[in-house]
Amino acid sequence: MKDKCSESYFKKIIGSYDEKIKKCSNFLNDNKATLDDRQFKLDNELDKMDKKIHSIDSKLYKCIGMSEMQKVWDQFQRFAEYKDLKHLHAIVIPEIAKFE
Repeated sequence: MKDKCSESYFKKIIGSYDEKIKKCSNFLNDNKATLDDRQFKLDNELDKMDKKIHSIDSKLYKCIGMSEMQKVWDQFQRFAEYKDLKHLHAIVIPEIAKFE
């Protein structure tokens, strides 16, 4: 029992915790650097895509008139994206199934 209360025992325990904390800290720092690198690459990719979209948009406005563009846009507005309707679908379909 005396060994478990000695100063050297506590220093040994604290030292082992310090090592574990350092290992965890190093691991987190390495992962943060990796994640930061991935985020930087994704940001660059999104910037490139944004530039391409703006380039296509400006070319489109130069190639066709507003009346033709309005016809195309009207067709796009007739359809909703799946992600826009996903929540509504999850709410409505179960209620309809209960009614039937």
